Amino acid sequence: MQRRIWWSAFVLLITLCGCPAANRYGTPRTMPAGTSGHVLSLDGNLLSDDMVGSFLCGSGAAEETGEPADDPCKGRDLTPLPFPNVVYTWRHGLAQGLELGVGAGTAPFLGLDLKVELLRSRYFDAAVAPTLATSFIYPSVSLPLLLGINLSNDVALLPQAGAHLFTAIPDQESHIAFWWSAGLGAQFRSDDDFALQPSLQWMASSEANILTAGLGLVWGPRPADPPPPVSNDDFRTDI
Repeated sequence: MQRRIWWSAFVLLITLCGCPAANRYGTPRTMPAGTSGHVLSLDGNLLSDDMVGSFLCGSGAAEETGEPADDPCKGRDLTPLPFPNVVYTWRHGLAQGLELGVGAGTAPFLGLDLKVELLRSRYFDAAVAPTLATSFIYPSVSLPLLLGINLSNDVALLPQAGAHLFTAIPDQESHIAFWWSAGLGAQFRSDDDFALQPSLQWMASSEANILTAGLGLVWGPRPADPPPPVSNDDFRTDI
């Protein structure tokens, strides 16, 4: 029971700090080397009601006899709670296919990611973005897979999936939590330097679920389309 109280507090705190937010704003395509961009996002995290109840009401810790106490939440109307978070991220193209991101949230939160482009084509893109983040005593490591389905030059569907490892050190005792995430976003580009990106993500562990809905404002140069395939006609010469 005591473990569940700690776990509930842990989930609630990292949600408030924005640490477990799986939303990634931007497409899998990296920016040209030497260019920079900015992302301002607003996320709303919805924590599962069972974890909210355990944290706010306690879990009815067992007595010394081993018999559980009465449920302190009995008779209360517990519903999932939303927690907002605003995050700013600066992005910079380091080299072809490589992009750096540095972010900070409204709660004490810092994050660093490195986007590595795996595939860029006319209709489909893919990348990974290993991420380190921290908030007080809650460091985390994430490995998201970013996919892009290009419907047109200005519209793309953005499926995402990832694995996340969170650690905490309350009372000098280390704890580790594994999470999985999956979601879908869409980017709508109004011009070469600005885009809107709504996104919906779901995160889960063995103990809790978090649903995150967000909207990202993306400033930065439009990533170029891949060059067209070379035709044999390009090598013909008149005799």
